[in-house]
Amino acid sequence: MAFSAGTTFVHPLAAERIGIDADGRPIALRTDAPIPDDPDLTRRVAEFLLRQHEITGRLVDAMMNKDTPAMNTAANELAAFKAANRDLTTDIAKYRATTGIEPATTEAPPTRPATKPRRPRKTTP
Repeated sequence: MAFSAGTTFVHPLAAERIGIDADGRPIALRTDAPIPDDPDLTRRVAEFLLRQHEITGRLVDAMMNKDTPAMNTAANELAAFKAANRDLTTDIAKYRATTGIEPATTEAPPTRPATKPRRPRKTTP
C-alpha cells in the first residue's frame, strides 16, 4: 500500500488497544488477573516485574550512554535481584502444576546431543 503526503497510517487494532470501539464508545477492559486464585502471588509477580523493569531500564540507559561502570552495576544488581527471587519462579511453577495449566517437571531437562569431535586442522610446515 502506498501512502501519499498527508496520509496517516492507523493500525487496524488501534481502537481496540486504546479501549474504544469503531464508533468511539468505550469497550469493557479485561479485568482478569494472570493468577486469579492467588492475589498474593499476583502481587509478588507484579512487584517483581516492576523492579526488574526499573533495573533493566537503568542497564539500557547505561548501555546507550556507553557508561561501563553503570552498566556493570546495573547488570550485577539485576543478577542479584533475580537470584534473590528464585522462590517466585518455584511458586509460579507450583501454581501452574496445581491448577493444571502446566504439568510439573520432575525430570532433568534434556541434554544436548554429543557432537562429533572435530578433525584437526591441516597445517603447512
